[in-house]
Amino acid sequence: MEHCVFCAFLSKGKDYRDCGRPCDTHEVRLRDRVGAMHTLKADAGCRNTLYNSRAQTGAEFAGHLTKLGVPAFRIEFLHESADEVVRTLDSYRRLLREEISGPDVWRELKAHSQLGVTRGTLG
Repeated sequence: MEHCVFCAFLSKGKDYRDCGRPCDTHEVRLRDRVGAMHTLKADAGCRNTLYNSRAQTGAEFAGHLTKLGVPAFRIEFLHESADEVVRTLDSYRRLLREEISGPDVWRELKAHSQLGVTRGTLG
């Protein structure tokens, strides 16, 4: 989102020019209706991203996306240990080599395969 929650609530500034970058020193998490804590991060351009409390994966779609010509995939880490990063990267390497399936990846990593936080009003 373009609106910076950090600037709006943790600063007297109006935008990135005078906010003092509270996002560099504060950790913000939002609690949802079931008590899960979702981490909010601001990037260098002051755009905010709300991360799901549980790791999510689209591994089931990797083979299809590769066949459609998608050349690269992105993996984001927030608070994982070095061992968790190595294990995650290894699982995705094996997935992209077609040594394991998408469901194998999310089961190995105990990741959440439902994309999004809720099914919304249509669920």
